[in-house]
Amino acid sequence: RRVGEVIAVQLLLAAGFAALAAASGASIGSPAAILALTGAFVVTGAFDMSLELHRHKFTFTPADAVLVVGFFVVGPLGLAAAFALAETVNMIAQHPGPLKVLFNVANRLAAVTIAGVAFQAFGRTSAHDMFAWGAALAAALCFSLIDVVATAVVISMAEAAPFHHVFVRSASTGMLATLAAAPIGLVALDLFTRAPFAVLLLVPLALAVALNSRYAVAQRDEHLRFERLYEASARTAGLLALDD
Repeated sequence: RRVGEVIAVQLLLAAGFAALAAASGASIGSPAAILALTGAFVVTGAFDMSLELHRHKFTFTPADAVLVVGFFVVGPLGLAAAFALAETVNMIAQHPGPLKVLFNVANRLAAVTIAGVAFQAFGRTSAHDMFAWGAALAAALCFSLIDVVATAVVISMAEAAPFHHVFVRSASTGMLATLAAAPIGLVALDLFTRAPFAVLLLVPLALAVALNSRYAVAQRDEHLRFERLYEASARTAGLLALDD
């Protein structure tokens, strides 16, 4: 029930910011561009990196590289629709429970719509404008923060753990993943406007960043496992001391 309330809040936020986008006259985007972005989100979503927190996991992907491109290519509504559709496809492929699918899709809708509206208001000028690049990077970080906050709320409910404890353990990883992936998308967009095939030069770099990010998340995950093992050992030692 409490997760359902979180989903309802996310959908309300998405609807509210979608109304703001529509009222400001923001374009939705061409169907071809939305479809291309959906495919790109599906592909990048397949390179997921998981951070285990007790019985639940935070999952990060390099989709931020596609997200920043989408800021310039389509409007907030088209971008949110593309990301939500891609998330639905990826979640169905993983066969999770329906509640998790609903939460993830609603989370993507809310986070992308808010980030898209923010970029539309402050940074939608030109793909060659450095101020617009900074605004796109800030909007991507906004997306990452909203995504992590919502997931931390649900995990803290499920684990009966303090929100701050869950958020601190995952926020830095999410932000670093965004800062690693988003600039590649911006560079790719600039190269594409000059020579479309020049984007292929970034493929080795993108793969290296994706693999390195996965390794960094794996290292962080292993560190958290050792922390949990230490906490469990400390509790066991405390119980044995009481028995003595």
